[in-house]
Amino acid sequence: MRSESRTDYKACAGIKASVPSNSGEEGEMEWVARIGIDWADQKHDWVLKDGSGRRDGGVFLSKPEAVHEWVRSVRAQYPEGKILVTIEQSRGALIYALMQYDFLILVPINPRALALHRQSLHLSGAKSDPEDADLICDFGANNFEKLRVLTPDDAHTRTLGLMAEARRGLVDQRTGDIQALIAACKQYFPQVIEWFGGAGEQLTLAFVQTWPTLELARVIRRDSLRTFIRAHSRWSEEKIDALYNSIRSAVALTPDKAINESYAFQAQSLASVILALNEQVSRYDKRLDELSQSHPDYEVFASFPGAGKVMTARLIPAFGKDRDRWQDAREIQSYSGIAPVVDSSGKHRWVHARWHCPNFLRQTFHEFALASIPQSDWAKAFYRQQRDRGAGHHAAVRSLAYRWMRILFRCWKDSETYDDALFLTQLRLKKSPIIKGLAA
Repeated sequence: MRSESRTDYKACAGIKASVPSNSGEEGEMEWVARIGIDWADQKHDWVLKDGSGRRDGGVFLSKPEAVHEWVRSVRAQYPEGKILVTIEQSRGALIYALMQYDFLILVPINPRALALHRQSLHLSGAKSDPEDADLICDFGANNFEKLRVLTPDDAHTRTLGLMAEARRGLVDQRTGDIQALIAACKQYFPQVIEWFGGAGEQLTLAFVQTWPTLELARVIRRDSLRTFIRAHSRWSEEKIDALYNSIRSAVALTPDKAINESYAFQAQSLASVILALNEQVSRYDKRLDELSQSHPDYEVFASFPGAGKVMTARLIPAFGKDRDRWQDAREIQSYSGIAPVVDSSGKHRWVHARWHCPNFLRQTFHEFALASIPQSDWAKAFYRQQRDRGAGHHAAVRSLAYRWMRILFRCWKDSETYDDALFLTQLRLKKSPIIKGLAA
């Protein structure tokens, strides 16, 4: 449900606009025992400690029955109160199993943070699973106020997030297969890539499946080619005739039968895989669109220029439904890796991109910012301004993403849709340098 108050763009329009800091004090969270788990594929080492000095530990298997039996045994020892569980994992089978127990306070920690902590204690580099479980147990309790408790979003939002990431995985896989198809065709039949505008085009894939070599393509009759093209596209008669003439006059790269047959077989296989991936990506797109449109935050994120169906489905779970998840735009800017890192020591100062962060989350904001450039005049002007100052392409897009995230956060926090005209008004009132780029 939308808030009746309008989103305050003053906090995100001007270069000097400040973002309120999170000064609220959270109540102290207490637990009756703390556990550190060093997870693995087949088994998990664990260590338990409580306030009375009691210590326990052992190993349980990764099978679902064993995991739930272990949780029940721990609860039997501590039937009341919360239990702190620290683990080097923010997602995965073990986390998914433990999430259903409301008496467990789940605190994921970055494996790199633990590795550095271990090195500070054991300079020799010695390592073992039981010792790691002990370190994890103490690390979570001693640094609890600096760590983020895992608070799962609602099922709708989590489904959207997991499916959006899985879709991107299929897209990346398809991109790799298209590059492999291009490489294969260049070895024996490079013309087929040019004829249809690229290796990823539907016509290219269908043609390679039907006529995988130039030798086979040369015997196509004009009527057969016309029927084939019309089954996949709406080419004009003149364009079909031009293609037919190109095929008839094409010169083979090599007459070597071994090369032609082996690479043709590879090209056909890759084309089949890409076509199957196209079908699955479309299936994901349909379901993600349904999930997005039925989400209460759909209108908020769909209102942003360049979001579209794909990016809207990624932005919704990036922020989540819980408005208390992020108290300040800087929190998600830093967590996502969009905020730069400053290394400063003496006279040395180096500003660079954040290297360790959730890659898909950073990719989401980066790609949204890139998609907004053709759709938003101020975003285009800001990007051009950054490039004129000497920033590289990705650095300029990251800077734009950083600016967008302040606006995204404010709209998300207020449950308000984005108003580009209102934002431009604020830029003009604050005499932002971006306005000069708009007039150029």
